[in-house]
Amino acid sequence: MIRRSRRHKRKHSEAEVTLNMAAMLDMAFQLLAFFILTFRASPIEAQISLRLPDSPQATTSSSVQIDSGPVDPMDDLNFPLPIDLYSLPNGELDKIVIGSRVMKSDDPVETMQMYRQEMVSLFEKPIFDSVVIRVGKELYYEPLMQVVDLCTKQKAKDGSPMTKISIIPLK
Repeated sequence: MIRRSRRHKRKHSEAEVTLNMAAMLDMAFQLLAFFILTFRASPIEAQISLRLPDSPQATTSSSVQIDSGPVDPMDDLNFPLPIDLYSLPNGELDKIVIGSRVMKSDDPVETMQMYRQEMVSLFEKPIFDSVVIRVGKELYYEPLMQVVDLCTKQKAKDGSPMTKISIIPLK
């Protein structure tokens, strides 16, 4: 009977297949590193194209003109500040139009600097409760975010931070 039990144990003790998990993990990380290091985004993939619906506020803001005259009569008005961002065909910033004021330079960085100065002077005494940014179809994401960032640093008419910012496509 002893012999049978040994044979019986031998029958049931089949060789198990073992997977080497360390080798599998090593190969997975090598493949991951390969794809990360060789990936190159094409210019089309690197640009985010925003297609947003038209804002109802945008239709009322097209007739708004900003002049450097006194702003006291406008204290009771609630209209957005229109900012138009025009782009070159290559996606760079061409010009910024705030109301009737045009900021344009051959250098996009200088155009953005002119925009910053204009916003600081406009919001010395805040009269706007919101901002509508109309964006050119080809404009890169970075200049748009610079404009939005500067808008969020301004104060609304009631003294609170400017949070009502709409972004719509420029027609």
